[in-house]
Amino acid sequence: MWLAAIASTPGYRVFEQWVSDLGVGGGAAYFNGGVIVAGILAIPFGVTLALVLRPSRLGILGSAFLVVAAVFLTTVGIFTENAGRLHGIVSVSFFLSALLALSLLVWPLYRSTAIASWTGILTAAFVIVEVLMAMSFRA
Repeated sequence: MWLAAIASTPGYRVFEQWVSDLGVGGGAAYFNGGVIVAGILAIPFGVTLALVLRPSRLGILGSAFLVVAAVFLTTVGIFTENAGRLHGIVSVSFFLSALLALSLLVWPLYRSTAIASWTGILTAAFVIVEVLMAMSFRA
């Protein structure tokens, strides 16, 4: 849906604009619909992941934050940039809760016997990339 939103938003510059700019441009329906559906689908995924990773308290906590991130992702598609400050709040809340969820899930995913250990390694790589991106952020 993100690619459809980019294709439907003339003049959008991937490396120069916020992703959220797609939520108010020509491809708004694609972007907003995509993040809403992704958020809704991530909720049962997070619940199921908690069941798979139990009895790991860290896995359950990480999965719970994944559900929280999914709810915030859904609200990103509802409260677009046109919602002003509220959009900023739900966007930052999504990224922070997703970072926390992934950080908490690295070890339980790596140690899980139900899930391949490479998923923990891949999750750690995502955490590193997200932290490096956050460090390079300039408002």
